Amino acid sequence: MNKRTIILLTACISPNGMVFTALQDPKERERQYIDAVRFYADSTDYPIVFCNNSGENIAPNFPDLKDRVEFLSFSGNDYDKNLGKGYGEYYILEYAFTNSRFIRNATNVIKITGRLKVNNIQTQIRLSSIVYAFSSPYILVSNLNGKDRFACSECIVADKEFYKDYFLRENNINDSVHYYFEHQLYDSIDRSPYQLFRYCIPLEIEGMSGTSGAVMERQNLSSLQKLQYLRNELLRLKGCSAYRWIQRFWFAFCAVTIRIIKVLYRFISKLQLSS
Repeated sequence: MNKRTIILLTACISPNGMVFTALQDPKERERQYIDAVRFYADSTDYPIVFCNNSGENIAPNFPDLKDRVEFLSFSGNDYDKNLGKGYGEYYILEYAFTNSRFIRNATNVIKITGRLKVNNIQTQIRLSSIVYAFSSPYILVSNLNGKDRFACSECIVADKEFYKDYFLRENNINDSVHYYFEHQLYDSIDRSPYQLFRYCIPLEIEGMSGTSGAVMERQNLSSLQKLQYLRNELLRLKGCSAYRWIQRFWFAFCAVTIRIIKVLYRFISKLQLSS
């Protein structure tokens, strides 16, 4: 990922009775969106696009971010609610890719569900650029299920052309027949030349699930736990015959490097405790 990476926050401030949406209060949703925009502006150095499909404009809350955040708003929430919020999110992406000047000048887009705060997103991007150095082009998601053809969509990292050429070709999302945004995402990746990977370490997400209303709290993993998670992921990738030999060699090399770092980390920790 390079300096032409941007964050796209998808939003629906007024769901207006959307099915499978526990949090319906527009004022509370708006508060959470405002909080998330400020969080990404303060904690990352990426340009930000905020796109809301229920017409409200929150730009006046950020007079200091006129050059950093692009606010887009349109009326796109008047469809059959039985189709689900993923159906509407598709058109949020379509509107943003059609109208955003930030996206027009970008090469990579990090699509994040707008009320969620991914605390380690910059760490994920930097780490993935090392681990997947021989795997370009690729797409990052938090989890996937090949059997159910399902890819988690709360935070997607992908080349801009993937969205334009594959995901946004047509909207087949329909919650009433159990074909969700995540299914279309998986199918779009499957017919593209992009390789699909999980993040190298768990996403540290804070926020509230729009579907269930459950509060999502960040995982407080220790440095050793993160290193072990990363090493396990590298060993899994190394053993997958679908990857080229240079990729498997690099995954193996990184796994050995992580093991050495873990040994050194433990050694230094013991020295500090004994001193």
